[in-house]
Amino acid sequence: MVKKICFVMDASPRFLGGTSIYVLNFIEYLNKLDKKFEITCIFPGEKKREKIEKGVKWVEIKHSSFFPFNMLGYTKKVANFLKKNNFDFINSHAMSGNYLRYHIPEKGFITNTYHGVAYYFYKIHLGEKKWIKKLGALYYMFFGSYLEKGAYKRADKTISVSEHVKKEIGFLYGKPKDSVVVRSSVDTSLFKHRNRIQILKELNLEKGVQYGLYVGRGGPWRKGLDRAIEISKELIKINKNFKLIVIGPSENKENSNLINQLKNSAKYIPIADRSLISKYYSISEIFFCFSRYEGGAPILTLGEAMASGCLPICSTDSNQEIIKDNYNGIILNGFKESNARRINNLLNNERQKKEIIKESKKEIGKHSIDNWGKKYLGAITK
Repeated sequence: MVKKICFVMDASPRFLGGTSIYVLNFIEYLNKLDKKFEITCIFPGEKKREKIEKGVKWVEIKHSSFFPFNMLGYTKKVANFLKKNNFDFINSHAMSGNYLRYHIPEKGFITNTYHGVAYYFYKIHLGEKKWIKKLGALYYMFFGSYLEKGAYKRADKTISVSEHVKKEIGFLYGKPKDSVVVRSSVDTSLFKHRNRIQILKELNLEKGVQYGLYVGRGGPWRKGLDRAIEISKELIKINKNFKLIVIGPSENKENSNLINQLKNSAKYIPIADRSLISKYYSISEIFFCFSRYEGGAPILTLGEAMASGCLPICSTDSNQEIIKDNYNGIILNGFKESNARRINNLLNNERQKKEIIKESKKEIGKHSIDNWGKKYLGAITK
């Protein structure tokens, strides 16, 4: 018997952020199964429209552009849609679960997935220098918490993408009906080891350079772009062959000023599709995960880097729970000269570097789409 499943997304699938890719990866997994599902995806967009693509029904709901009214209006329209349509399973994500304030479907098993916690996500922005960003952080902390709390005790099950997210939401909102952890997945068919020399030639990059990589579309303060620049400056002082590749941050004065500190030792790519990004992972020896707060462990980009054979280097506060220091990655609590020397020594210790990368790839293999999909399917259907 065909089961009807509905995903309520908090962002357009065209915005390839962590939440969207989480859902898209799961749809890819479902489409491989012999057991058939009738899949509907609801997402916020620019127009009210529906289409069927590769057997999936996509329902776009027009909404306001100003937070929090965009999510309030969107989730109310989601509730109206669900009043008219029955599903066996409904899985919402993050703030989109607020639809449960307006309507709790009588039929169907309801889950809500948390990719982080709004209070802590925005709280770290109180550390920024500009007062307008501090005020913005307080605004988003309040309304973000209100929205994500909407589903917490109304859903049949809460899914968190890390142990610390599970603890954080439990601390803020109390005990849910049921709660499990299902970490993020990585597409190991796209992100994998490739011929480095061939890719260097294809990207028109130098052979004798040791490349570090930073990938992040989110705000540079939260994602730690300044930290990647800071430690790269120290690395360049002791290793003239080191260069940093920066992919994703918006083109603005603040980001440009940061990246320009590295002068000719940086390559900046504001926008790149995932296929191109996979090639940059392949030629990079190290990957910087220096976020001040992350929900996922691993986050999307770290998982992709690990699968591609990069040496993972994380900040303590990025809280990447699958990384063990000096075993399958490196964890730093600072970004000054001493830690730059630690990284450089490891880059030049081929045996130790290979051993850490080997364990890193072994760990991320546990989170392939097939392995992860089986666990996530079990979480949202029972």
